[in-house]
Amino acid sequence: MAYENNPYESMKKTKTEGYKAKVGYKEEEKEKYPQSPEKPHEYLARKDTERLVVSREAMPRIDDARIESLKRMAPVIVGDLFDRVRFLEERIAEMKDMMQTRETIHQMIIEDIDKDIIEKDRLAGIVSDLHERRNLKLDISILRKEKRHESVQFWKDHLELMTELRTLSEQYETESKIVGIFRNVSDNNAVQDAV
Repeated sequence: MAYENNPYESMKKTKTEGYKAKVGYKEEEKEKYPQSPEKPHEYLARKDTERLVVSREAMPRIDDARIESLKRMAPVIVGDLFDRVRFLEERIAEMKDMMQTRETIHQMIIEDIDKDIIEKDRLAGIVSDLHERRNLKLDISILRKEKRHESVQFWKDHLELMTELRTLSEQYETESKIVGIFRNVSDNNAVQDAV
C-alpha cells in the first residue's frame, strides 16, 4: 500500500492528461477481431434469365441452291438429205442466237449484282449499328459468292452450247458434202440424159 501514495505517479498522470487535453488527441481504440471467422453468408442461387435477342437482317439469306447446267437434247432429224441440211442450218443459227442471249443474260445478272454490292457497301459505311453493319457485310459476301457462281454457270452453259454448236457444224459439213455429191451426180445424170 505504500505504493498507492507514491507522489511520482500522480505527477505522471497529470502530465500526460495535461498534454492530451492541450493537443486534443482522441484516445486510441483497439479494434477487436474475432478469433474465429464468421460463417460466410449463404448466397442465393442466381436465376437464369432469358434474354430476347432481336436480330434484324438487311436482306433475306440466299440459299445455296445448286444451279444445274443446261441439258439439251438434240432432236432427231427426220427427212430426206436436203431437209436435214436445211434443218442443221436452222439449228446452227438458233445455237448462235442462244449463245448471244445467254451472254446478254449473264451481263445483266453481273451488273445487277455489282449494283447491289455497291449499294450495300455504301450502306455499310453509313450504318452505325454493329449488327446491321455485320449483316450488310455478310450480304455483300453472299452477293460476291453468287457472282462467282453465275460466272461459273455462264461458262458451263457456254461450253455446253459451244459443244453442241460444234457437233451441229460437223454434221452440217458432212451432210452438205453428201448433198453436194448427190447434186453433182444428179447434175451429171441430167447432162447425160440431155445428150
